[in-house]
Amino acid sequence: MHRKPRGIDLFFLAAFAIFITLQPYFLYGGLNYFELGIYLPNISALLDGQIPYRDFFHLRGPLELYVPAFFMHIFGENAAVLAAYFYVGTVVTLLIGIWIAKDLYRTRLVLYLMVPVFVGRTFPRVVFMNWGGLRYGLGLLALLLAIGFFRRKKSFWLVASGIISGLALLTSVEIGVCAIFSILATCVFAQYAHFHDKRVTWKFIRTYILGLALVLLPYSIYLLTTQSLLAYWDMTYAVVTNMTKVFPDYLFEDHPKNFLEAILAMSPLNRHFQHLTPAYCYLFFMAYIVYKIKRKTLNEECLPISVVVFYGLIMYIMAFRKIGAAQFEMALQPEKIILFFMLEEAYLLLRNKKEKIRKLLQRKMLNTAREFNQLKIFAINFLILGFIMSSLGYSLMRYDRRFFSFQYIKYALLGKDRKELVPLSDGNAEQMRLKRVKGMVVPSWQAQEFRQLTEFVDKNIKQGEPIFMFPELGFYSFLVDRPFVGRFPMATFSWIGGWHDEFLGDLKATKPMYAVLSKDPGPSFPRAYFKIEANKRYYDEIMQYINDYYVQVNSTPTLLIYQRKSGS
Repeated sequence: MHRKPRGIDLFFLAAFAIFITLQPYFLYGGLNYFELGIYLPNISALLDGQIPYRDFFHLRGPLELYVPAFFMHIFGENAAVLAAYFYVGTVVTLLIGIWIAKDLYRTRLVLYLMVPVFVGRTFPRVVFMNWGGLRYGLGLLALLLAIGFFRRKKSFWLVASGIISGLALLTSVEIGVCAIFSILATCVFAQYAHFHDKRVTWKFIRTYILGLALVLLPYSIYLLTTQSLLAYWDMTYAVVTNMTKVFPDYLFEDHPKNFLEAILAMSPLNRHFQHLTPAYCYLFFMAYIVYKIKRKTLNEECLPISVVVFYGLIMYIMAFRKIGAAQFEMALQPEKIILFFMLEEAYLLLRNKKEKIRKLLQRKMLNTAREFNQLKIFAINFLILGFIMSSLGYSLMRYDRRFFSFQYIKYALLGKDRKELVPLSDGNAEQMRLKRVKGMVVPSWQAQEFRQLTEFVDKNIKQGEPIFMFPELGFYSFLVDRPFVGRFPMATFSWIGGWHDEFLGDLKATKPMYAVLSKDPGPSFPRAYFKIEANKRYYDEIMQYINDYYVQVNSTPTLLIYQRKSGS
């Protein structure tokens, strides 16, 4: 277990990660309208020949649509395809993280301890079927290729890392920026650590930028030729600069809101301490680098872990915009790799110290303090055992509460009814037969709603005729296979960049015959949006327009269906 990890270890640990995250019932459960509304109507529009950003708004990068759209082109336009894409992508992200750890660690023991913790802590078990996916995997893959470059110094690895970084940027600006920053920062760090001079640094940077250009330049030309470049920049800039201002999570979520509060939260007595513990990992790594500098043992071997540190740190800082969400868990993936790297360094230091003491005792060179040195060996063994047991204990605790595979085996051994582990096993569920959600099992009330709305639309609205969905019902545009109004399938997204007037103008110009509204958006809707006065004004303007020109004609369990008044 003290040998360098090999390919066979990666194989076994990857198989473990796939098994422990296995969820055969990932298509069971109530559908998350908000998350699905971000993707599904846009994917449908893309498959109908529309151009992202010019013809419709998307919150993130275009590749977040192109890849699942490709699979839907093959397997059919079904929400189940998107769920499978997210599920598989999330597992692949874990596998890339394990591969990075395998390349960084010096012992199989630490790798085998790290992987169960890594999977147990960072697999987003609640949203893995409708959020995240490969956009995080691309960031880690860019790091893996950069690590290959810093190890082998072959330009191919850095060009490949640049290509993947470009793909990450076109999938999610946040992940792309983190990857680009971390790799460039590591190149600069290598210069200031005197591993090479400025000329070599610029050579590395040019090589990396070449990889980025191989992806970004062709897509920029595509955007230019489709007259969507300005729209892409407009929407990207608005999301990056305005998202947290228009949807101010910090006003209603309880977490540190500025740098001073974050510093105070590092105290174990602070209620936010659990969110700040990763900060200690980064501080310890900095202390580790300072220690190596003072000992004059710092060398290029630190560059592979440094690129992960830069990546993880900026991801961790950016995740504070919403620490109650899954992006905070994903920001802990690089942090867990770094944590066990540091623990491995401590483990090897203790192990070497123990071997030195043991050899001296065997040579009878420590007779005067034999009992004291035996006590040292006992203390070292105790610390090592504590490290092993705490890692395994933490993993088992997480798996027992959260992971289907572990719970299934436990129930089988205890003779308990394994049907209890199946979501919606209480009988109030139904397997859908509607084309766009076929095969998915949802609560009975939701199935009823899908059928009622689909039947009404098929009976009253022609194919290709738009329906107005409000406020965040973009998913239903996909479900009934009808176009949305204007560029915004999710009406609230028009508030991000000051596009509300455009959205309202499109609504007035289109004059859709029917509108579908939520009976009650829920208590979180005003709490999330109405803290900003403009959001409340935008919402009221839309509702006033509906009340002026539409009349209710039907309803479902949670929706109201309106028809345009005659002659309006």
